[in-house]
Amino acid sequence: MATFCRERVLPVFGEVRCQAGERVNSDHVIAFADRASGFRLLNLDELLGTSITDGGKVLVKRVGETVEKGEIIARTRVLFGKACVSPVRGTILDARLNKVLIEVASERVELRAFFPGQVIDLIPGRGAEIEVTGALIQGVWGSGAEQRGRLELVVPDGETPLTADRIVEAHMGTILIGGRTLDAGAVAQAVRNQVRGVIVGSITSSLLSIVRSSPLSLIVTEGFGSAAMNPGTFALLRSYASRDACFSPAVKTRWDVRRPEVVIPLRMASQPASSGQRASLSIGTQVRALRAPYENHLGQVVSLPPSPRRLASGIQARGAEVVLESVGRAFIPFENLEIVL
Repeated sequence: MATFCRERVLPVFGEVRCQAGERVNSDHVIAFADRASGFRLLNLDELLGTSITDGGKVLVKRVGETVEKGEIIARTRVLFGKACVSPVRGTILDARLNKVLIEVASERVELRAFFPGQVIDLIPGRGAEIEVTGALIQGVWGSGAEQRGRLELVVPDGETPLTADRIVEAHMGTILIGGRTLDAGAVAQAVRNQVRGVIVGSITSSLLSIVRSSPLSLIVTEGFGSAAMNPGTFALLRSYASRDACFSPAVKTRWDVRRPEVVIPLRMASQPASSGQRASLSIGTQVRALRAPYENHLGQVVSLPPSPRRLASGIQARGAEVVLESVGRAFIPFENLEIVL
């Protein structure tokens, strides 16, 4: 279990609706913005099928009035005449010759906390930083929208691929813990049964376009091809089966894009944290190596040397002594480690 911080930001400037120190749940609206949507210019000749010289004469709504999407705004004055409906919700700004100009109504964008936790810092006009306590599993590739749902174990181990026959109607609204990989049939079955998300070890390059064009949210933990899910990662996910999880295939902040991740909130922090506080390494921390030669290996921190060490590349870096599964003891720079629990 770790304590870490996550930014939640609006896509445009708006109004922040939370306070530093406030505890929030996943559905808490912490900020909102009214986003302008532009204008639509309608050609009445095309829409009414006849030549129009004065748009004002065929309008059934006045300039300045609001219209709903699908509402009739103009009609020819003949028996069985054709009608023109508004393609958007908005306000009629002008009507002259054969044109009608509509200002599209602004769109209310609400930003929810997504993570249950404690607000530790406000981002003026954009959102907030939330401190979360729980398990964190990061992937190497993801696709789709962020989701929340119950983790559901559907394979016996990380070696077993996720196939369509393992996905049933009862999985609607859940996040499935798969194994090695999945195929096009499993993607289609997951979409058909309204599964919210799937996490697997790997994905073949031929499946990328299928996943990207589908509404399915997917996180890959190991890479491309047919690699099994790391046993430690699978065991960690299995231990939290039936718990609610926050599933983020593509994590965007103000400054960068972080790796895809699954967060299993376990409890709220009892005390507020400073804005700079983050999950930190200590003796016994479970970690994962991010780069070669130990990429994707899980292990445990056994020592935190006080001084930098010279690496094979010749540079000096601070890091940790880690006992890696199937490898043994190794010194790994902090930049190449992530906390997995």
